[in-house]
Amino acid sequence: MRKDSLYVIVGLGNPGIDYIETRHNLGFDFINFISKKWKIKVDTLKWKSEIGEGNIAFDDKEEKIILAKPLTYMNLSGEAVKEIVSNLSLPLEKLVIVHDDVDLPPGGVQFIKDRGDGGHKGVKSIIHHLNSKDFFRLRFGIGRPLDELDMVNYVLSGVPLKDKKLISKAFYLGEEILKTFINYGEKKAISKSNKKGIY
Repeated sequence: MRKDSLYVIVGLGNPGIDYIETRHNLGFDFINFISKKWKIKVDTLKWKSEIGEGNIAFDDKEEKIILAKPLTYMNLSGEAVKEIVSNLSLPLEKLVIVHDDVDLPPGGVQFIKDRGDGGHKGVKSIIHHLNSKDFFRLRFGIGRPLDELDMVNYVLSGVPLKDKKLISKAFYLGEEILKTFINYGEKKAISKSNKKGIY
């Protein structure tokens, strides 16, 4: 298999029933979303992650896709991502990290590369373990709490219904961004970002 034909999409979150449908688990939720749409079962345990592999036809070409959900807990996500990258000898330009982001409103979506962690500890761990920021990120907005001191409780709490509706729309756009990235490259994918979350 040519390494340049392989794309790896890693959604960040915390394993366990206590964290299901919390704001901080949007990365996991998005992987669940596209695994159903792309018919890739994420049910293999390796590289400190749940992994799914499949071949997806995009326009006139077929690409190998790996979906992953690290099982290390959020703050140690870099350990799992490092294992994935190392075992696959994966070029970082073929890696997309999917995560929640308090700097975007609910429903907001942004595709970026080569940025700092923005205070996200999962992303911080990945940058540390890869010793690089040179990978792509698909950010889904969750907004900020009214009380900044309550950030931990905020990201670990459930998503309100009104925000769920916006995030659901954002997931469809996120899928379109990924397909655009794989088919046409980063510039067109970045141009599809919707940072304001208005639909």
